Amino acid sequence: MAKQKSQDFPKTSWHFPPKTISVAVDFSEASEAALATAKKIGLACGARLDLVHVNEPSPESLLGDMYVPPGLGKDKQYYDGLRARLRALAGSYPDAGLRVEDGYAKSALADLAASGETDLLVMGARGHSAVGRLFLGSTAETLTRLSRTPVLTVHRAPAEDWPARILVPMKRAAYADNSLWHALALAELFKVRPTVLYVAENVSGEDAAFKPLEEHLSRLLGKERYERLGRIIATGQAAETILRAAARERYDLIVLAAHRKPFWESLVLGTTAERVIRHSPVPVLSIPSFEPERAAAQKTAAETAWAD
Repeated sequence: MAKQKSQDFPKTSWHFPPKTISVAVDFSEASEAALATAKKIGLACGARLDLVHVNEPSPESLLGDMYVPPGLGKDKQYYDGLRARLRALAGSYPDAGLRVEDGYAKSALADLAASGETDLLVMGARGHSAVGRLFLGSTAETLTRLSRTPVLTVHRAPAEDWPARILVPMKRAAYADNSLWHALALAELFKVRPTVLYVAENVSGEDAAFKPLEEHLSRLLGKERYERLGRIIATGQAAETILRAAARERYDLIVLAAHRKPFWESLVLGTTAERVIRHSPVPVLSIPSFEPERAAAQKTAAETAWAD
């Protein structure tokens, strides 16, 4: 997977609903849940599905005097076996792609997310110890920070009617508008009504604080379309408030912007998207920040999908 400069955002990643979906499969329960979710989206929008397994070095190969690269000493039968397992998981999904690569999951999947080969990357999110998260972060959280492609993280297999309730945290910012367009495209695909969540920073003036966003969204979407959205106003710290609202109202998908923070702030505190992914029991679709002209292209595509 070739790396790509961060400013070269691939045009294929503007597609949403996606035309190509890649799902990371490590044969864990979480990755099988991610695959089930990817299939559900892919079948709904007719997307190509690629199952990607990254063959990482075993812990034993990192011990001793010599590092053993992943794959070294493995014969053809070993790789054929991995592909057979992927093929079995793909099941009856039409023309699913099967990929097995040697390397480390974080770097290999980050390369994939930057390559322009996929419009959506789906992966399982598993728990890590507090110390492990502090120093390394999970693969899902790392990709949320680095990806130039939307990333959907999944903890458990979706219900039959998933997604039935979509929550979209919002603020007045171009990157938040872009996450809303993605949410609207997905909502139209599954014929559900999304809800916008505004987290007020000023507790004493939350109603007044929401009015500028209300006016902004009304201009952005048009009054009639805006009024079709559900709306929630809440106060508190962003990540915790999003998680509380999702649990209280039983939302089964959160769509939010993965906006990059300054390096040191992100290192110490993590972004809102990373913290939501870390603790959310429901899938989280994180949308990377786009440059204004590229966000406009996504807006045009989503408007077409969400047409009356």
